[in-house]
Amino acid sequence: MTELTKTLTALHESEMSLALSSTDLCFLVALRARAEHAGFTAFEEDTLGDVFHQVLMLVEPTAEHPKVRATAAIRRLREQRLLTRIDGAGVVRAGEYALTRMADALAEFFLQEETLTRESLALLTHTLTAQLEDVRAAAKKARTPEQWRAKVTQPMRITAGDLLGGIERRQRGLDRSQGEVRSRIAALLREDWFAAIEACEALLEDTAATLRELNDILLRDAAALLSLLQDISETASQAGPGEGPNAAQAASQQLADQVDRVAAWGASRQRAWSDYYRYVQRFLRDVVRLDPGRALSQRLREQLRGFCAAPFYFIGAEAIPLPLLRVPDLRAERPVVMRARGRHGPDLEAVLADDQVLQLDARARALLAKRPASLSELVREAVANLPPEERFRAIGRVTALCGDVPIARSHERAWTPVGNNMVIQDWVFAWRSDGRTRAAKGRAR
Repeated sequence: MTELTKTLTALHESEMSLALSSTDLCFLVALRARAEHAGFTAFEEDTLGDVFHQVLMLVEPTAEHPKVRATAAIRRLREQRLLTRIDGAGVVRAGEYALTRMADALAEFFLQEETLTRESLALLTHTLTAQLEDVRAAAKKARTPEQWRAKVTQPMRITAGDLLGGIERRQRGLDRSQGEVRSRIAALLREDWFAAIEACEALLEDTAATLRELNDILLRDAAALLSLLQDISETASQAGPGEGPNAAQAASQQLADQVDRVAAWGASRQRAWSDYYRYVQRFLRDVVRLDPGRALSQRLREQLRGFCAAPFYFIGAEAIPLPLLRVPDLRAERPVVMRARGRHGPDLEAVLADDQVLQLDARARALLAKRPASLSELVREAVANLPPEERFRAIGRVTALCGDVPIARSHERAWTPVGNNMVIQDWVFAWRSDGRTRAAKGRAR
């Protein structure tokens, strides 16, 4: 950041500026084209005058004093560091001049229409991938700082850097071509409102397809390039501290940042073009197709243009309800048809109260403690004091309490009366001599 501050300060103090007319730009581009065609590395002063005279006759045929204007143009380009004198003879004789790097970049911008295409991007990424694979193999074999610098660091900084620079330069060309497509669509809509729909849609589809292909290639190849750079960085870190491995790590990180920037460019351009695509399609659908004669848009434009002189408003009034002239027929409301709710379950029966149940259980357990001989004897004494209508349920409860009492096994069980016209199939209890009972669950029948 300190070096950048010094550079900006020196640039401001030198009062450097660029002020080029269209004729000066044409002069620079013509010099660059002459150098490429004839293989010149420098131009004599007479050659500069001849090139400027040819450019002037082409762009301004009626211009006067071409030699004077040529001298002034050369002076302006030298003052703005676009031409430099390389012979060192001073004013003794006519000198030789060369284009500076800034002039070469300006002329190259207008001469070389490098637009990123699917073929050029695939070629550049495949070449870069092959170069990084060679660098990764060399990094595994490098042992001395000289080997790291010659086989790893310099190829990444120069060769791989130039390839990524070529991708970025072509990206800028593609951005310029997209701007031209937008300008063409706007011009088509201005010239021919309704007939331009198909041409605009074709331009949109072509550019969208190109961007989709480029984005697919970038997403696929960027992952492979980042993986190779990560391998080179890990190999350098495993080689230990040193000037060679440290420089290789820094170069791989710089290239990884460039690859990330290229991938981010592809994603951002895809999103931007998608938004523009939707906007134009909505405009064509909602405006152009609905107003092919441009009558509505023209009237709206005129109204907006004259709004200050004759403002217009939209006023809405509440609608008054129409009076009802006939007498309404007031009819009595009919009752809702209903039916009585019926009982969905059986009637509930009265059962013994809780205290009676407890008393029955206590009495049955007390009788069991006396070790009765049979079930009929136990039931007869347990339900003797109960009302006749409650004895049937009580017999079942007393019988359930005898589940743990062992019974004598017999083939036939006699039916024994227990009072109130009730009989039960009698059980004979098998009591042990020590007064304890055996567990006999499941033996009652």
